[in-house]
Amino acid sequence: MGAWLRRLTLGGTALMAFGLAWLIAYVLVEAFIGDGAGSLVDGYWRGRLPWTGIAEALIVVGATACTIAGAAAVVVEGGWIRRVVVRPRSTEPAYISPS
Repeated sequence: MGAWLRRLTLGGTALMAFGLAWLIAYVLVEAFIGDGAGSLVDGYWRGRLPWTGIAEALIVVGATACTIAGAAAVVVEGGWIRRVVVRPRSTEPAYISPS
């Protein structure tokens, strides 16, 4: 079970890194090639809707999977001090702001 959770943690990290690389590449293309005069912030806000949203979703899903699987791997395989430290932190990704 621990090996599977470690693989899921690495998969979440890879998904998050892929989404971040996709977003950075897309922002660079929009800022410098799109109309040629703009900053990275302008490139982000001018980004085409489906692609920017997909990259953001990959980042959020990858980070959440990495955090939850990493916490579960520590609970399954870690020592007693690791288990004590990870318990209160394991509920943070699931918190949704009531706004």
